[in-house]
Amino acid sequence: MEDKRKAKTVKYTVVESDDVVAALFLRTGMPIMAHVVINPDWRVFNALIGCEYASMADTKVPGLHLWIDDVGAVSGEKRINSMASVIAGQPIWGDALLIGLNDIGETRSVTEEEAFSAVEIIANAIDRRLNEDR
Repeated sequence: MEDKRKAKTVKYTVVESDDVVAALFLRTGMPIMAHVVINPDWRVFNALIGCEYASMADTKVPGLHLWIDDVGAVSGEKRINSMASVIAGQPIWGDALLIGLNDIGETRSVTEEEAFSAVEIIANAIDRRLNEDR
C-alpha cells in the first residue's frame, strides 16, 4: 500500500535587525512551535507567555535560552510544557519563548540551524518515549 502522506516543509525566516528578533513560541499543551517575529523587549516577551515576572532557563541547544514564567511552577495555574521541558532538560511550567542570546547577553534571533536543532531534540525525545513503550 502506497503512503499518500506528503512531507510538509516550514519556511523559517531569519531576521537581521536591531528592531525585531525571530523566536520560537512553545505553547503549553500544543504540539507545535510557532515562529514569531517580535520586538526584543521583556514586556513583549512577558505578554506573549502570559506572565508578570520571567526568568531565563538554559537549553540543550548552545546559544538558545527559554524565556519562562518565573512563578509558573508554584502558581498552581500553569501546566507543564512538555516541549520546553525536553529542550531545557528540566520541568518548565507554562508557555515559553525560545530565544537566542549573543556573547554579551543581548537578545538575538534564533537561527534556522538552531531551530532545527530544537525540533530534533523534541523528535528524539518522542522517539525514545515511543520505543520505551514497546
